[in-house]
Amino acid sequence: WLIGGYILVLALPVISGRMTGTFAPVPWEKEYLSLVRWLSDQPDFFRTLWIPTRPSLGYVSSSHPSTEAFAQISKRSFATNIIGEYELFNYLRSPAMSGLLDIASVRYIFYPYPDERAIALKPDQKQYYQWFSDWFASQSWLKEISLFEGLRGFELKQFSPRFFGLKQLLWVIGPDDTYGYLSQNTSVRLRDIGTIHILQDQSLSRLLNKLPPVTNYIVLNKTSPTDLTMAFLSREQLINVSSNVRSTGDDPSGWWSRKSSDFLFIRSYLNERYGIDFHDFDLDQGYALAEGERQLELTIPKEGILYARALDSTAGGQLVFNWSDEKVSVPTYRLDNSFMWTKIGDVKKDQMLTISSQGPVNILNTLAIISKSQELQLITQAEQTTKKYKILSLPELNSLSFSSQQSLQYKAINPTRYIINVSQAPMVLAFSDNFDKEWQLVQNNKVISRSFPLYGLINGFVIDKPGEYVVEFAPQRWIWRFLPVSVLGLIITVVLICFKDVWMQWIWDKISKTK
Repeated sequence: WLIGGYILVLALPVISGRMTGTFAPVPWEKEYLSLVRWLSDQPDFFRTLWIPTRPSLGYVSSSHPSTEAFAQISKRSFATNIIGEYELFNYLRSPAMSGLLDIASVRYIFYPYPDERAIALKPDQKQYYQWFSDWFASQSWLKEISLFEGLRGFELKQFSPRFFGLKQLLWVIGPDDTYGYLSQNTSVRLRDIGTIHILQDQSLSRLLNKLPPVTNYIVLNKTSPTDLTMAFLSREQLINVSSNVRSTGDDPSGWWSRKSSDFLFIRSYLNERYGIDFHDFDLDQGYALAEGERQLELTIPKEGILYARALDSTAGGQLVFNWSDEKVSVPTYRLDNSFMWTKIGDVKKDQMLTISSQGPVNILNTLAIISKSQELQLITQAEQTTKKYKILSLPELNSLSFSSQQSLQYKAINPTRYIINVSQAPMVLAFSDNFDKEWQLVQNNKVISRSFPLYGLINGFVIDKPGEYVVEFAPQRWIWRFLPVSVLGLIITVVLICFKDVWMQWIWDKISKTK
């Protein structure tokens, strides 16, 4: 009886439904299963977004994949809209979200009520859930759908198909606050103009010389013609300043540094301390920061023409460059908060360069030293671009008209291979899966176009003429090539296991004869 009573006590949580973890009863189980049936019955392809993560009974399939608000923080297009470090999901309230979720083929947003068995919710957390979900309900681009008490759902009034065609491309030199501008603008929609931020990956500037035969616009967003010129500079020619400054704050110069991966920290720090709304790219060079009057000394590594890329902001002042008998002052105060390239002057190898910071805060992103012939080549490339394509500001886009995206017929062979039928060309094919450079466009076993990032988020391909194309993930081919090797290895393993007595006896006989 004692043993039986002890077992009964242990089983009480199971009997009373108070188990946690794997064996816990799932709240709203019947309602979630009903949601699964409702979503699976919808034939069109779309994605669902779960805030903050998808629950255990959340629905996902190949035709209706899901994504999570927490996972999107790792993507620059979303992360650039996070304000502060306390509330990571406030990026969902950014004006850019209606456009970015649209081109990502998100149809539904689901916001489950937190599981109070796992988290003891405070009153302010409950109020936050109610306030945040009410915010979604108030948005004109969303429509609330009736689900159940433990889950609030919202449907996007517009969402793009998995594949669609674009007739216009927008090449941006400067910060990526363009997503918010285009998403909330009524005259030009993000979904109708493929946006490419060249400074996100400066190698994209090479595509400017091979532009697809569609309508192309170049926007200098808070930048100058010099920034367009330097966009053609390869990253191998950049000089990393942040690597010469300690990140711990105890550098003798008084400067401190952060890496490219610290973008969210830099964005939050500048916003909270100086009121700077920062959206710029750092070209993978990091940040060297000076607050107040500070001096940094560097040894010039080679001879040439020195350029510097520094932050111009409402909390700036000036940077003074001294070397040999030369002195150049660069103003860094400006209403627009963005990095700007400035030509400093001619320098020689092994000269000592002193950079003096004056003003509340200055950020030096990178330096570049180029020869006169390289400078002339960059200027020529920029001039050819300005002659060939129209240079605009963001407000000037409002006076233009844009054709809407073109729907396409496609067939999914498997998750790594799709057949696309294109009836109208030229065009840019947009593929709403996460960008990966290994996606490629193939026709008759020949690679027509490799993927480039549209909106910094999805895949883009160039199509010159109508026809049937294949979009495939290139590494998948290696799986089939090495499959025979795997099969052979399996066969050998099975044979060795089946005849282990024979070959072990053979080895033992060999050892015995040796002795």
